[in-house]
Amino acid sequence: MPALIENPPSESHAAGLQKTIASFTSHHSQPEVGKLVVRQLPLEQVLADAQLQARWIDLLRRAENGYAVLHPEHVATEWKFWSYRPDSSLWQPQVIFQENHGPENHGQWESLAVLLPRQMAARRLTHLPLPVQLQGWHLVGGQILRTSTNTACFEPASSSTRAIFSAIKQHVELSRGDFLQIEDLDVDDPLYGAVQSLSGTAFEVHVPYGYRARWRIDLRGGSASYWSKFSSKTRNGFKRKQKKCPSRQLECITHPQDVPRFLEAASEISKHTWQTHELGLRIKNDPRDQAIYGALAEAGLFRSYLWSIDGQPVAFLVGNQAAETFHYEEVGFHEDFADYSPGLLMLIDVLNDMLVVNTPRWFDFGGGDAEYKRIFGNDQSSSGTTWLVRRHGLASGMFHLALAVNTIRQQGARLRDYCKERKRLQKNNLQKDTTPGTNLPTGDENPS
Repeated sequence: MPALIENPPSESHAAGLQKTIASFTSHHSQPEVGKLVVRQLPLEQVLADAQLQARWIDLLRRAENGYAVLHPEHVATEWKFWSYRPDSSLWQPQVIFQENHGPENHGQWESLAVLLPRQMAARRLTHLPLPVQLQGWHLVGGQILRTSTNTACFEPASSSTRAIFSAIKQHVELSRGDFLQIEDLDVDDPLYGAVQSLSGTAFEVHVPYGYRARWRIDLRGGSASYWSKFSSKTRNGFKRKQKKCPSRQLECITHPQDVPRFLEAASEISKHTWQTHELGLRIKNDPRDQAIYGALAEAGLFRSYLWSIDGQPVAFLVGNQAAETFHYEEVGFHEDFADYSPGLLMLIDVLNDMLVVNTPRWFDFGGGDAEYKRIFGNDQSSSGTTWLVRRHGLASGMFHLALAVNTIRQQGARLRDYCKERKRLQKNNLQKDTTPGTNLPTGDENPS
């Protein structure tokens, strides 16, 4: 049975959509004193215009939620290696931005979102062998890039975010997309409020795996202030571990010429990490990795680390830093060196480096809870991958089916854990009740 795509748009509809988008763009491009207007352009058109790229980069520099993956060079490289590249003009990447048309800073961008087309097999969503393909959009970086408040127009971040999200939703509707994917949406982000309040009757919101803890470190207080949050017992524990590894070295990688060497070392370490055993190879050092990380380094946004013992790299951290935020993307250490606590010691050394050199305001661990994040983090929120799904269609049915399947899988996992724990307790109780030298009854004997 061939794969299905719900409501595949026709070329005539595509042409009509292009006219609609053109009308939408030109209508909102008329200069209005003291106004911010929303515009939408194809990604390729923006990348071909040096002035538009400069405005994009300037916004990234000023943004309160700067994220390196939203740099135009990174987006261009990501699109080059993107797995789903439809030929239809209807499904080309889009840049939606809010432009200042006031008397001050005319033409300056105040917020921005980038959409890439995304195709998803229903079997990945439902874990069932269903021959269905859903077609929708992916919000790059899982957020809308924004300044805190536009000083010329006095427009708060929430209003700017709502304006951009409304344009995103309109584009998803006009393109007949099945969904909008927003990875790792933070509940404290203005986008979360926009999604919850502006989804309307045409869409429903799904968070298949729920919201999980998200930890950050606020580094504004400086080194003394940050480390003072730990008890003297904890700090002494850190020092004891450091003394056991006096020959450790930390190297910060930022320059483009150092990226190939970093990727080679990180890829070799990655082959011997628990993450690779559980999830597959994380750092592949393939053409995509080389291009993506090289582009970030060329843009001055790559900030990663190699951690060595006696000159041998045994741990790595992949990260990037834009505006006031460092994003912690990938980490791993060679399992043969686990006795040295390389993950813990590397993180301590990285934080000491960040508190001295080019200190960001935020160190963002990203979504997901972990003990080490709870130990080092001092700011907590929640986040989860969120889907805006077209209501009353095949896509909606697939997401509701996925919710039911995930609920059953979670209940099954809880039942397995309960049975394992019960068997363990029964075994322990039986061992306690059995005196030394007494033979345990076999399955054929009556315990009484």
